[in-house]
Amino acid sequence: MIPSKEKTLLSLLFGILFLGLFISPSHAKLTLDTSLSVSEQYTDNLFFTFANKKDDFGTFVTPRLTLIFENKHVKLGGTYTASAQFYVNNSQANTVSQGMNLIIDLPFLNRISKKLEVRVNESFNFAPDQPAFSGNSNIFSSATEIAGGAGPAGGAGVAGVGAAGVGGAGVGGLGGIGGLAGNSLDNQGVFTQRTTTTFQNQARIFVGYALAPRWNANVQYTNIFRGGLQDSLTHESPITLSYRVSEKLKISGGYNFQSIEFSSGGATTAPGANGTATSHGVFMGTNYQLTPTIPIIANAGVSVTNTEVDTTRINFDGNAEITKNFPDGSIGLRVNQQIAAGGGVAASSTLNQNAVLTFQKSFTRLVGGFLHLGYSRNRSLAGPLIDLDSYQVRSGLNLALLRWLNAGITYSYVNQESGGQFGATAQTNQIFLGLTAIPETFTFFK
Repeated sequence: MIPSKEKTLLSLLFGILFLGLFISPSHAKLTLDTSLSVSEQYTDNLFFTFANKKDDFGTFVTPRLTLIFENKHVKLGGTYTASAQFYVNNSQANTVSQGMNLIIDLPFLNRISKKLEVRVNESFNFAPDQPAFSGNSNIFSSATEIAGGAGPAGGAGVAGVGAAGVGGAGVGGLGGIGGLAGNSLDNQGVFTQRTTTTFQNQARIFVGYALAPRWNANVQYTNIFRGGLQDSLTHESPITLSYRVSEKLKISGGYNFQSIEFSSGGATTAPGANGTATSHGVFMGTNYQLTPTIPIIANAGVSVTNTEVDTTRINFDGNAEITKNFPDGSIGLRVNQQIAAGGGVAASSTLNQNAVLTFQKSFTRLVGGFLHLGYSRNRSLAGPLIDLDSYQVRSGLNLALLRWLNAGITYSYVNQESGGQFGATAQTNQIFLGLTAIPETFTFFK
C-alpha cells in the first residue's frame, strides 16, 4: 500500500508531465530514467544531540525516477525520490524521506516572441531533518540570475533531486553537501535535531525579456514554505537589468524585495512568532568568463530590513561563485551573505553567511572521488535567539562495477555550535556504504 503523501507526489509528477501530450502530441519525446540504491549507514549520533548520543546502523532503500517530456512547444521534467530508512536499535526513527523537483520550460513563447523567456521550477522535500547545505548551484540561484548567467532550466535540476541523506552517485547524499544538491531548495547551513517529518516547498518563476541586442531584463518570484519546526513563508522578487559588454563579460543591477512571515504554528516559539520581516535591497552583479574553463559569477548589494520585532537593520549582502573545470574533474567555491528565515529553528530573521567548497575527480575510467566542505554562520538580526556556526565535511569514492551497477562509500562529519536560545550544539559522524543500479533510459516515443 502506497501512503497518501507518496500517492499525491507521484500523481502530481505524472499529471504535469502527461499534460504535455494534450498540448501537442506530435513530434514529442518522453523518456524515463530510474535507479535503485541500497545502502548501509552507521551514525554515532542518530538524533543529533549534545549529550546522550545514540549510535545505530540503518538500511536505506532509495528508488528514484526521472520523467522528461519534450516537444517543440514545451519541456516538462520531474524527478521523484523516496528513501525508506530502517534502523536496528531505534525503530521509532524509521521513516520515508521524499524529494521532488519539477521544471517547466516554454520554448513556444520564445517563438511567439524571440525576446521572451519563461521558466518555472518547484521543489519540495519531506524529511525528519532538512539538508543544511547544497553542493550545486540552484536552478534560479540569486548569483546566477542576478548576473544574467543562467542557462536553460533543467539539467542538474531535474537530475539532482532527492531525499535528505541518501543516494549520492548512489551513496550518502545526493551529489552535494547535505543530501539535496541540484534542486532549488535554498538552505542556509543549519542542522536540526531529528524530529517528526519537516516539510519544505519552494516555487520559482522566471520571466526574461530581451530589450535590445545587448540589454536584457528579468523579474523573478520565489515562494518558500518551511514547516515542522518553526513555520515560515518567504516571498522574494528581484528585478534585474543586465548589459552584455562583450562575449566574456555581462554586468547587471537591480532591486530586490523580500518578506518573511513567521507563524506560531510550528514546534518552536520566539518573540517574533507571529511577525513579518521585510527587506528592500539594491545590487550590482557580474558574470565573467575568465577562461573557457573558469566562469565567475558575483554580485553585491545593500539591504534595509524591518525585522519581525520592529527593529531596523542595514546589511551588506551578495554572493559569488567560481569554478575551474578540468577534463577529469572540477573545483568550485560558492560564498553567500543574505537575509534568511532562520533555517526553521526559530521565528527570527537572520544574517546568513555560508561557503561551500567542492572537489570532484575521476581517478580512472571506473573510479571517481569527491570532497565537499561547508561552513555557515547564522546570527539573529534582533536579539540572541539564533547564534549558530555549522561545519560539514563530506568525502567519498564511487566505483563502476558494471555498466549498470555502481558502488560507493561516503563519510560525513558535522559539527554545529549554538550560542543562542535556539539551535543544537552537536557533532556527528556518518558512514554510508552501498550499491546503485541504473538501468538504460527508456524512451516511450520520439
